Amino acid sequence: DRDLRVVAANPAWVAAYERLGGATFREGMSLATWSEHDEAQRTTSLELWQRALSGERFTVLREISAHTGTAEEFEVTYSPVQDERGTIVGASHVVRNITERRQQEAEESESRRLESVGRLAGGVAHDFNNLMTAVMGYSELIRASLEPNDPRIADLAEVEKAASRAGELTQQLLAFARRREVRPKDIDPG
Repeated sequence: DRDLRVVAANPAWVAAYERLGGATFREGMSLATWSEHDEAQRTTSLELWQRALSGERFTVLREISAHTGTAEEFEVTYSPVQDERGTIVGASHVVRNITERRQQEAEESESRRLESVGRLAGGVAHDFNNLMTAVMGYSELIRASLEPNDPRIADLAEVEKAASRAGELTQQLLAFARRREVRPKDIDPG
């Protein structure tokens, strides 16, 4: 009501609030003397109620942390309550627990981020694969132009070995991009 006395309280909200470690919230109590988790939260709550009593309808997000360290997020819509003449006689608030929705949104966001990273990895892998194809092609051309006992063949073999390792790395990037299982294998870095 206009004196900040609780006229009615939804039992589900009362139970949820108390479960999270909030103060007891019951019909008949005065919000002016109600003690929330701390003085700052109490002051904020009173300001929100006063806004609704002045005729404003609005929605805020509130996070309530339990003493166990867990927290839940709530969407709270405050509204003025008017009598049949349109006079504001009190205020109400509707509380909706949005914790699960927020968690789902976070998971979907992470999934979209990973999908973007996968597309990027796939693009990089394809470009890298094209470069390694060129390296291997030119290596074959050079090898064909050398005499069998040319000492540069050993250097060319190292280039080809490095290009082959790069090809394996490309396959791993492509597997990641396609979300396939990557089977790591031991390689000799020497």
